[in-house]
Amino acid sequence: MSRLFSRPPRREPVAPASADPADFSHLSIDLGRFTVAEIAGDRDLVRRRCVRAAHWLDGARTSADSGESPLRSSTCVLLDDYPSPDTDPATVFGTLLAVTEQTGLPVDYVARTAGLAGPAVVASGADEEGTVPLVAARLVEEPAPGADGTRPPLPASGWLCNGRRSPDPYAAEAMRTRSWAPPHEYAAAGHSIFLDVEVWRDEIPGGAEPYSGSVFRGGIGGGDEDGAGISRLWSPAILAASWLLLRLGQLHGIAPRAVAPVPHQAKTGWPRTWDEVPTVFKINAEASPLAAYRALSIAPRADLGLEHAVRLLLDAFAVDPDAAARVESRAADEGLALEPGISDRLSAIFYPPET
Repeated sequence: MSRLFSRPPRREPVAPASADPADFSHLSIDLGRFTVAEIAGDRDLVRRRCVRAAHWLDGARTSADSGESPLRSSTCVLLDDYPSPDTDPATVFGTLLAVTEQTGLPVDYVARTAGLAGPAVVASGADEEGTVPLVAARLVEEPAPGADGTRPPLPASGWLCNGRRSPDPYAAEAMRTRSWAPPHEYAAAGHSIFLDVEVWRDEIPGGAEPYSGSVFRGGIGGGDEDGAGISRLWSPAILAASWLLLRLGQLHGIAPRAVAPVPHQAKTGWPRTWDEVPTVFKINAEASPLAAYRALSIAPRADLGLEHAVRLLLDAFAVDPDAAARVESRAADEGLALEPGISDRLSAIFYPPET
């Protein structure tokens, strides 16, 4: 279950909540994640996956709980452009939307992972810090009973797990008093399903080995003696977790500008560079809100491991109390009782690979 936690403080106060429950959709449906390379180089693969997702879309809407109100649902696609590629955004967006239209897959919003990871243009025209660093800063790991400090904490290691790790074999050999022990899941029901997730990796330019030093005092690549020249590469798990938290309305308090989708103006065309592409484009002007009470992903079965990792990160996320209360009060106005845990508001449909 996600933890209510008051730190780190919000950078800006939460805007006063309106009384309109329609600020949220009932269901946000993720139709898939496509890499820029797939869109540019394998249009047929994108088409086949869109056809698969389209088969499940009506059923997802039919089974959605809308309480006492008519169903409001929105669809979205996550465009994986992280690290940012050397491609033309107009070509990528044009190809993606042409394929989804041909396959009858309606897309309301398109988000890009590089915008989640770092600075992106927002509706005001100013740069906004990516949501991923803000989400990572609110991950709270549960210390293992009897931990002796040999394993560095999340801020230093970039790894988060759901239990007690096996003892370090090198430390055990040096001390000569410890033997191997299996990892243990904290919430195990009989047998453990232990998961250790890489949240980020810090790298030195030039192909050197990943940096494994202590916590940076001045930030990554900020020019200080600890972090100069170091780049932080965010994992697919934290990128996907941040995207889900945005879709579930949990980031209004910590990233109030970045969570606002930017309407696409057809008459102005697509941006010329990826730096000009906002984190979230609103493609359908008539779409229901991106943020929703619950979220559903329609994905290939190969994404099952990623789903497991994402749920672990969401359970460790210290939710903003004001944002959580805002979502829950809107749902209550419509006769909906939401699940207490953020990860419990997620569902997924995994379709098998083609034969």
